[in-house]
Parts: sequence; C-alpha cells; structure tokens
Amino acid sequence: MKSVGLSITGAILSAIGGFLIGFASGINYVVMEIVFLTPKIVSLFPVIGPEITNYIQSQLTNDLAGYYVVGALFLIVGLLVVSVYGGKKKTSPKSMAPPAAVPTTTQRFCTKCGNRLGIDDRFCSSCGQAIS
Repeated sequence: MKSVGLSITGAILSAIGGFLIGFASGINYVVMEIVFLTPKIVSLFPVIGPEITNYIQSQLTNDLAGYYVVGALFLIVGLLVVSVYGGKKKTSPKSMAPPAAVPTTTQRFCTKCGNRLGIDDRFCSSCGQAIS
C-alpha cells in the first residue's frame, strides 16, 4: 500500500509542476502583451503609464524564472517518484510457483472402425468393440 500512496503523491507533484509551468507560460504571454501595448498605455496614461508598465514587466519577468524552476522541479521529482514506486508489483515467491498440472483431453478413436469415442466410453457405439 505504501507504493500506491507514493505513486499517487508523485502524480500529484507532476500535476502541480505542470500547472506551475503552464501558469508561468500564461504570465509570460501577459508580459509580452504588455510590452506590445506599452505605447498605448503610455499614451492613455502619460504620467504614470511608463512607471506602471516598467514595474509590471520587471516584477513579472523576475517571478517567471521562479515559476519555471519550481514547476520543473516538481515535475521531475513527481515523475521520478512515479517511475520508482509506480511500476509493476513485486511478486512473492508463493505466486512464482509453476501452475498446477492441467489435465489434457485427447481424442480417442476405435481401433477397429475408427469411430470417435467419448471420454467414458467402454464400447464403440458404431461397431461394439470393447475399448481398453
């Protein structure tokens, strides 16, 4: 049961890592849009527009690196945990024993006429020959 819990933990860590990387990509898109819109923001707010855009760009750009790094670490650690603890279950020596012999059924035929015989037949149903 311990490996199942660790496997689930690894999957959750990977999901969090993927979310953080996706979040950082979204923020990166926002920063690029702000850079693109900077002239419009400055023209609408000539006094505080440059300060706002510079602050947002610098703050978000600094934060992005942290999100990418933390997201990548979560993703890697999660995948490692899943790969180590989420593999095939170990088999006990008891379950490794060879399977019990299964009786095989073979077709029987009459030696006199060649008629197919049932498993419990003592005489051929076609010619009456005694079956040994």
